[in-house]
Amino acid sequence: MSFSNWNRDKKNIKALNNHSKLVSDMSELASIIQVKDVQIADYLLTKSTRYVDAFKQYQQDFNKLSKNIKSDISDNSQLALLDHIIKNDTKINDLFFNEIQTALDQNQEYMAMSTRNQSSELRKSTVRLVDQLIGLAKAEEAASSKSANNKMNTSIIILLAAGAAAILLGSVMMWIVSRQIGNSLKKSHSYVSRNS
Repeated sequence: MSFSNWNRDKKNIKALNNHSKLVSDMSELASIIQVKDVQIADYLLTKSTRYVDAFKQYQQDFNKLSKNIKSDISDNSQLALLDHIIKNDTKINDLFFNEIQTALDQNQEYMAMSTRNQSSELRKSTVRLVDQLIGLAKAEEAASSKSANNKMNTSIIILLAAGAAAILLGSVMMWIVSRQIGNSLKKSHSYVSRNS
């Protein structure tokens, strides 16, 4: 029984570690969204293609990380939030590649700046969604932690009760064996006394 409790507690600790990694990944997702926005701003200022290349690299990081997060989420409300975050990120990508770059290529800086404002607002909105997602994951993590603590406390109580029962049962067995040995010795002593 204690082995099964220990095994269950080990699984609960692993689940808590997975929740912690998930929250960390979600925080990194928010950072990537913000860094991509910085690439857009720097590109507008310098028109250097290195910011386009950096944006593309961050996009690959975002895609990989969002895929990992999605595979670790089982809650429908969290999945819906993540899907919304991914859609918003896709809109940011479209704004950058299809509108901002095109406007700058056609020397329409005013149009590019106007679109930049849209992408900036979309970034703020998306980061708020990530914060909500993190809040849900942390609440789930807290509930899992509380459950794991309760289960560990139950395991401790069971182990203490089993130990106490073993001591009590051992003491009763020793008393019974001791009485039987004592009675046998009395009979043997009485038999020896009569025959001598």
